Amino acid sequence: MKRFLTFLFAVLFLIFLPIAATANDPFGGVVISEVEQAGETESVEITADIIESESDTLVELEEPPFSPLPSMEINYEGEQSVSEDASQQKDQNKQEDKTAKPVAASSEKTQETLTSGVGTAVNAGGDVVSKAPAEAPSENTSEENNGSKIIDKISGQKAPDIDGDNYCGQYAASMILEYYGIEHKAQDIYKQANPGGIFTAPSTLLDSLRKNGIDSSIKHNASLEDIAKKIDNGTPVIVLANAVNFDKPGTDSPHWITIHGYERDENGKIVSVTMRDSYWGYYRNHTMDADEFMKRWNKPCGDSVWANFAGYKNLMIDINGTKKPSKTSSLFGFNPHTAAEEAMAGGINDFWTGWKNKSPTQLLGGTVKIIGGLPGLIPKCIGNQINNASDKLLNSGVDNWKNGNKLVGGFQCATGGLGKATGSVFNTVGNAMSSAANVLGNGIKKIGDLFK
Repeated sequence: MKRFLTFLFAVLFLIFLPIAATANDPFGGVVISEVEQAGETESVEITADIIESESDTLVELEEPPFSPLPSMEINYEGEQSVSEDASQQKDQNKQEDKTAKPVAASSEKTQETLTSGVGTAVNAGGDVVSKAPAEAPSENTSEENNGSKIIDKISGQKAPDIDGDNYCGQYAASMILEYYGIEHKAQDIYKQANPGGIFTAPSTLLDSLRKNGIDSSIKHNASLEDIAKKIDNGTPVIVLANAVNFDKPGTDSPHWITIHGYERDENGKIVSVTMRDSYWGYYRNHTMDADEFMKRWNKPCGDSVWANFAGYKNLMIDINGTKKPSKTSSLFGFNPHTAAEEAMAGGINDFWTGWKNKSPTQLLGGTVKIIGGLPGLIPKCIGNQINNASDKLLNSGVDNWKNGNKLVGGFQCATGGLGKATGSVFNTVGNAMSSAANVLGNGIKKIGDLFK
C-alpha cells in the first residue's frame, strides 16, 4: 500500500509540475477570496481590434477587487487605475477579509440593481433564495436595433457568496442555477465540486451542473456565433478563457466565465461580449471586445510549450435549460475531443475531492482516470504539438501566398495540411485510449453516488 501511495503521489507531482509552470490557478481561474465591493452596475471595457473565431454578503470597499495578476490595471468609470504588487495586496486583502461584515448596499439604486431579477430574494441570514420555477425567465433579453442582446436577469443577479480559493467554476455554476430559479447555496456547490480549492475541470463543472438540475454539455471549438445563438434564445453560456495579463508573461490562468450578452456593429459583426465572473464581473457586468475575448478563449491555458500540450480551444459549457437533478455521475460526462485532457484534469479533481469529502469511490475513480489515462496522454500531447506547429506553418503559408511568394506559400500550406492530418491521427488514438479510463473512473464514482 505504501509503495502504491508513493507511486501515485509521484504521478500527481509530475502532472502538477507542468501545470504549475504555466498557470497561476489552473482551471480555478482568477478569483477573489471574499471580495469586498459594492457599487452600481457598470461595464468595464477593454478596446482592441476585432477578429473572428472558427467555429452573493455585500461588504464595503472603496477600491476594485484584488487581482492576483501582477500589475493588472482595471479602469472603473469614475475611478483611477489600480496597479499594485500582487503578493502584498493579496496579504492585505486576506487581513481585511477576516474583519469584513455584511452591510446594506450604499443606495436604493444599488440595492435594486444587485437584487433585481425574477423570483430572487435574500432571507434574514443573507442566503440567496430562489422562488421562481426552474425554467428560463421569459421576456428577459434586451435587444437593440443592430441585433445586440443582453440577458438582463444575469446583469442584476447578486454575486454568489463563496468562501474558498479558485472558485470561478462554482461562481459560474451558481449564476446559472440562480438564473433558472434553482434554490441552492453557492458554498455547497463549492464543497461538492472543488472543496480543496484547486481548480475545476470541464467534466467536473459539467457533473456539478447536472447534479443540480441543469441540462448541459461540453462543446469543443465553439464560435462567437454559437454564443450569440444561445443568448438569442435567452440562455447564457459558460466558457473557459485565459485571465492572463498579456504584459506579464507566465501569468496564464484558465478561468470560467458566464457570457450573457453581445454587441454587433452596423455590419452585423460581433464586436464585444458581456460577462459575469469571479474576477472582471464580480458585482457588475464587464464588457470585453471580441478580439480580446477570442485571444483569451482560443488558448485558455496559454501559449507556452507546456500549455500547448492541452488541446482545449474555444471550450463552451452549452446550457440547455433544466432537468431532473442527476443522482449519479454520467459515464460519458466528458467531450471525446479532449478525453485525454479530461482524464488528467478530471482525475485530479475526483482524487482530491474524494480525499477532502472522504469518498473512497470518488478517490479511486480519480486514481483510475489518472493512471489509466497516462498511456493515451502521450499520443495526445504529440498530436497537439504537431497541430500547433502545423497551424503556424499554415498561417505563414497563407501570408506568403498573399504576398506573391506562391512557391514557398504553397509548400508551407501543403506541409501544414499534412501535419494537421498527422496530428489528428495521434489525437484520435490518444483520446480513444483515455476515453476508456474516463468511463471506468466515472463508473467507480457512479457506484459511490448510488450509496449517498
